[in-house]
Amino acid sequence: AVLVQFGAHFIKTISPLKAYYAKDPQWSPPIDSLRWGWFQSIGTLPNLILPAVGGVVVDKCWGVKLGVMFFLGVVCTGQLIFFLGTKIHIFWLALTGRFIAGLGQGCVSSLTGAIAAIYFPNKITFAIGLT
Repeated sequence: AVLVQFGAHFIKTISPLKAYYAKDPQWSPPIDSLRWGWFQSIGTLPNLILPAVGGVVVDKCWGVKLGVMFFLGVVCTGQLIFFLGTKIHIFWLALTGRFIAGLGQGCVSSLTGAIAAIYFPNKITFAIGLT
């Protein structure tokens, strides 16, 4: 459960890239503080509602293991789209990738507690504390 969270949280940390994006002249429009703020915040918008909806779908339809794999796939797909958008310098495509990655990341974060409950039923508080 800890490693699942690591991957999902790792994609949030794009702050070190700001210096490179701001200096890159190929971006049109250029990446300024406003656009960088969009990159930082667009991934959190789906987390207002989707973790609750994703949790219900996982509980009723897929199960925790399949649900985590699906949402990790969504995170990877979003990061791939973000990479492609930044590689070809298309802002809206990169922003879309961040949004899609945020869709999966919120659900993965909410499902790690369920993973801990399944694999560590006797030490659940310790396991959730690690995640």
